[in-house]
Amino acid sequence: MIERPKILEKSEELSDMALCFLHYKFANSDKFLVNLSVLSLVIPGTRPHLIEFRMEDLVSSGCIERIENEFETKYKISRFGIGIVEGWEDDYYSGIANKLRTEYFQDSEVDGIQDLEEEPWGPLPIEKDDPKYAAAVDAAEDALNIIEASNGYADSDPEERNQIVWTIRSGLEVLKDGFPTKSQIRALLVEPFTYLARKFADASIGEAAKSAVAKLIELLS
Repeated sequence: MIERPKILEKSEELSDMALCFLHYKFANSDKFLVNLSVLSLVIPGTRPHLIEFRMEDLVSSGCIERIENEFETKYKISRFGIGIVEGWEDDYYSGIANKLRTEYFQDSEVDGIQDLEEEPWGPLPIEKDDPKYAAAVDAAEDALNIIEASNGYADSDPEERNQIVWTIRSGLEVLKDGFPTKSQIRALLVEPFTYLARKFADASIGEAAKSAVAKLIELLS
């Protein structure tokens, strides 16, 4: 028998997880505008469209604000949302925060490769015949192939692995066929590869991810 999914029931906790992360970023980082791809990495085991579903409810309730243009949508916590989070009991806050992937709470950096500076929204002036572009795409695709071929990663943490694969595939699709912004490439490619370079520093996944980060930053510099 197929069990009926509890979408709305699970969504309440998902909303609080998103608020918790946005609250933390607002308090601790200049980069407190967060897109859906980053939220999908921070909140484990949740499909991106379900996160988007809850983000729209949070916007409607006034807990968060949506900032968008024709290229990208980002979110930040509102004054009302800050009051909600800071009104939680300590035990409840800790329980929500401990369910998040805290490795994404800090701005990205790998072995001295500095995080990309934010720039105004707008499509990147990428030339498809630029050797730097080809090198970045090749490095990202090579790293993705290694991730997908890793049985160990798929067995040890299938939800995280699948989420990262989805995110990187989305980033490559935008990079190859769309008009990406710098922040999109950072969120969809640089950040997940940065995380993998740390997590698998002594393995082939880590080496490939580090190479992809370097080539992507070279392209965007």
